[in-house]
Amino acid sequence: MPKAISLALLAVLFLAGAAAADTTVAGFSAELPYFSNREAQTPFVVTAQTSNGQTVTGYRGTVTFSASLQKPDPSVELPPDYTFTAADAGTHTFYVVFHRGGQHQVWVSDVTNPDISGADDTSVQCSDITLTATNNGPVCPGSTVTLTATTNAPNPSFSWYPHTGGGGLVLHGQTVTTTIGGMWFVTLDDSTAGCSTTATTTVAYEPIPQVSVPSTASGDYSASIAGDSNGPYTDIVWSVRNGSVAGGQGTATATIHPNPSAAAVVVTVDATRVSTGCRQSNEGTTDIVAAPLDAGISTGGSVCPHANGVASVADAGAGAAYAWTVPNASIVSGQGTPSIVFAAPASGSVSIFVTVARDGAWANGNTSVAVDSPSATLLSSPMATVCPGDSEMLAVTLTGTPPFTLVWSDGMTQSGIMSNTVSRQVSPEETTVYSIAAVTDAACSGEGNGAVRIDVAGAPLIAHSPQSAAVPVNTTAKLTVDAPGDRLMFQWFEGSRGDVSKPVGASSAAFTTPPVTHATSYWVRVSSSCGSADSAAAVVAPARTRAARH
Repeated sequence: MPKAISLALLAVLFLAGAAAADTTVAGFSAELPYFSNREAQTPFVVTAQTSNGQTVTGYRGTVTFSASLQKPDPSVELPPDYTFTAADAGTHTFYVVFHRGGQHQVWVSDVTNPDISGADDTSVQCSDITLTATNNGPVCPGSTVTLTATTNAPNPSFSWYPHTGGGGLVLHGQTVTTTIGGMWFVTLDDSTAGCSTTATTTVAYEPIPQVSVPSTASGDYSASIAGDSNGPYTDIVWSVRNGSVAGGQGTATATIHPNPSAAAVVVTVDATRVSTGCRQSNEGTTDIVAAPLDAGISTGGSVCPHANGVASVADAGAGAAYAWTVPNASIVSGQGTPSIVFAAPASGSVSIFVTVARDGAWANGNTSVAVDSPSATLLSSPMATVCPGDSEMLAVTLTGTPPFTLVWSDGMTQSGIMSNTVSRQVSPEETTVYSIAAVTDAACSGEGNGAVRIDVAGAPLIAHSPQSAAVPVNTTAKLTVDAPGDRLMFQWFEGSRGDVSKPVGASSAAFTTPPVTHATSYWVRVSSSCGSADSAAAVVAPARTRAARH
């Protein structure tokens, strides 16, 4: 065949094939951002497509727009009708403005043939709405505090409720008053903007000052604001019923002088807290008794479990009687004398009571002796997970008398510990449970408490990647990934594997695509604290339909 003839024939064949290509517009691919902002210009990309998802570059039709919410709302600014031009090449970007928050959907359709259409939705955020909560606290007992909400929302309503102590209380209004201290929540709902948000404010609450006085006294004694609690205080005024202030008036500690004939003395303090200006009062009562015989009990300090201890009082002289009681231990010897030997229990403490009597007078004494059963308690969380080669710090608190020695369940020993806390760094090669087998202090032996399991985890593995699928146009497809393991995180992406520019979906092993109008690739990244793995990409495309034959 001559060269000129063969070239002409090829040209004819090429033109015939091009004429057979499908250029009929079947619908529009419509794309809105997954999230958008209220009152902002939101891009809406519209592409004319064939039934198999190919762009129709020669589309010259006119399109119109409509919008609907899950709850219909007309407050959406749509672009005007538009006629595609040659410069568009089948694709044009429009802009939509949403005046309300929530889930919105925008439709595009051909003016001549409304069946040629497409739609997409977006979650409209209200980032322009601000809310803060303040108060003019603190609140003193018997007084109120004002809570105020500040916002730029156009039509707000406010609901206040306390974190604790409110018993279901809800207050309404931008400014409210209350007598309840602590954290308050305020929720804003705006019907115009379609938005809801929450803020908090904490109201300081002033407890009353605590008065510290002895339960009994036989002469002058001290009364004080306990540890200057919640102080410092100023304008301190002490008053006494059945006695007088012998010294310290105006300070946090006063000397109280009882009336000799009084059975009880009541001491009252009025004070103003410096930081808040709250003026409050409280009282304490002391019983007045005659000066007793000396029944103060002396012991040798702590005692080991099941060991003998000694308790004694001063010798009250000839004719004195001594009655000892040790409710939670046994008296080995010495009953009726100034000194006894007792046998300690396995743990806890030994309560010791004595009554000393002579010539019709008597005195009671009591004390408590700790059973020195040293203990070691693991403070770490009950279970931790580390990656290979990582380490974990185990923290231990100790009770008893230093120095301590610890023996761990894996045989490791720590000795010469001089404080009540100690730590150990471990780096297991495999899942291991750590506990303390034994503990000793300067005098006694005890047991360990608690156990910590440390799991050694590897990077996640993907058993089966999501599978490609063909579904009817404008329907969704469900993709799943099989990745065994615990505490895994999932992030789905649109695009080729490794392309993280278009995250979609929630943290789940399953993902439902938007309505399918054209072939789109999706893949998922599975992550854990020890690494991540990427699946293969799955292609979701509209299913081809066979044309009817005539």
